[in-house]
Order: sequence, then structure tokens, then C-alpha cells
Amino acid sequence: MDTINRFYIIILFSLILLFISYYNETNIKSKKYCKNCPTVRILFYRELHYIVNIFGYLYFMIFQNNYYMDGIYLILLLLILIDWQINRSCYLSILELKEYSKYSVDYKYFTKYNNIIYAHPHFERLYLEYPSFYILLPCFLFINLFIVLNRININNTLKIFYALPTIVLISLSFKNRIRFFIDSL
Repeated sequence: MDTINRFYIIILFSLILLFISYYNETNIKSKKYCKNCPTVRILFYRELHYIVNIFGYLYFMIFQNNYYMDGIYLILLLLILIDWQINRSCYLSILELKEYSKYSVDYKYFTKYNNIIYAHPHFERLYLEYPSFYILLPCFLFINLFIVLNRININNTLKIFYALPTIVLISLSFKNRIRFFIDSL
């Protein structure tokens, strides 16, 4: 299967998740807080988020032994992890929450915790058990990192040079999520 067909798989899975989240929001919760939600922009940001999530967390299962895609994945992974440490949240979640705020919907509706960094509407709309699921995500990143670094054909020194800061950033993310889980008990 060529690379473009693998992107179609990612888009197909993300559209399925988007339809599920749209159904959940329009039929169950939306009436309580926002009659006009979700808007096209909210759905656009959510779809982007699902694409990034599927690409990031299931990369090694979808793309196998593709040198260029492995390089792109490693660069994107590092950029996402840096963004998580700088913003303390995902930028796409922040954009989605800003769209909801235009309709006077507070971020607290999407989380039981009193902090915007824990509000992730794209997960909440799929009814994923937030703290436990949220802790599993860095585990997928560790698995992807080791598989991709093992199979990519570059100098071992470059692998170590890349792996060290990436492992530190994933570990920080994991530590923050564990702290969040403990605080939520």
C-alpha cells in the first residue's frame, strides 16, 4: 500500500471519530449549552485534532518502513511535544475552545477540573474516560519513538541526539499527566 492510501486510512478513521463526536454533541449535550454548536470551524479543528492523534499515536501500525515518512514523523513528534511543554495544552484544543467561547460556552463544560489545560473537547465528545485514557497516550508515543528509531536508517549518533530530548519531553508529559491523574482522585 502506498503512502497516499495510508493517509486515506487516517482521514477515514478521523472522519468516523468526527461523525461519532458530532452525533454525541448534537443529540445529547449540545442542547444544554449551545444551540448552534458544533459549528463548521469547531468541527474543522476537531477533525484536524483527530488526524494528528491518529497519525501520532498509531503511526508505526499505519506507516511501515518509509524513510521519509519516518523523518517527518520524528520532526512532527518533537514539535508537538515542545508545544505541549510551552502551552501546557494542545494548541488545537485551545483553538476549539476559543470557537466555543464565541457562543459563551465556558471551557469548564468540557472538564470537571478547574483548569483550561485539562479541557479537551475532542476526547470528551467521544466519552473517553479522561484521566486513565490521557495517561496512556504518552505510552503510545514511547512505543512509536522506539520502533521508528529502530527501523530508520540513520547514524546511531543522530538517533541518540534526537532520542534524548524527545524522551525527556515525553517523560515530562507523562509526569504531568500522572500528577493530573493523582490530583483528580
